[in-house]
Amino acid sequence: MPFEEARAFARGLGLRSHIDWKKYANGSMPGLPPLPPGVPTRPQIVYRRKGWSGFADWLGVKARVRWRPFVNAREFARNLNLNTAKEW
Repeated sequence: MPFEEARAFARGLGLRSHIDWKKYANGSMPGLPPLPPGVPTRPQIVYRRKGWSGFADWLGVKARVRWRPFVNAREFARNLNLNTAKEW
């Protein structure tokens, strides 16, 4: 199924998170329509090069985490003066 069509279906379910999606895809959310043929249970794998940008977009919800831009995150990490992964 094309990405846009599958995403429209997923958004229509009213799910709020990737955990909800996983439960739904495994059949653990009664009261919702069955997963149609062609809609993948792991869309992040199937659509990774065809428009995938995360579960917030897939489900049509506002992302709860706002990541720092890479440049800012790198500067923050470097300013901690850590030398090993264990120190991190």
